[in-house]
Amino acid sequence: ALESTKASELDLEKGLEMRKWVLSGILASEETYLSHLEALLLPMKPLKAAATTSQPVLTSQQIETNFFKVPELYEIHKEFYDGLFPHVQQWSHQQRVGDLFLFTDLLLCTKLKKQSGGKTQQYDCKWYIPLTDLSFQMVDELEA
Repeated sequence: ALESTKASELDLEKGLEMRKWVLSGILASEETYLSHLEALLLPMKPLKAAATTSQPVLTSQQIETNFFKVPELYEIHKEFYDGLFPHVQQWSHQQRVGDLFLFTDLLLCTKLKKQSGGKTQQYDCKWYIPLTDLSFQMVDELEA
């Protein structure tokens, strides 16, 4: 029985390390994505200012097309990164991060809308679950 308990503790520890490793990878990917979005944000302001002059580099419509929703994407992903970072830094078996993924996708659904032929369409939510359908089990209930 003692060996079984030690084995299950080792499995739990291994699972926790794997979860932290996966989330650390997601965090690193988000960091890279944010730096690329920041690089896109840098030329936006001067290009927008130049668009109102007599000889614009790009028209306002071209800027909107080329930088479609970049500020909104940056804001959403920065919020996701800022939410995930402390969870990964202070990792424990009690950390839960699923809500961050659901909330981020919900933000994408509400803030980003696809434009096609002048009509607004809802963003394709990949993780959307109606809040009324969510149910949570306490850790004690899972172990019983």
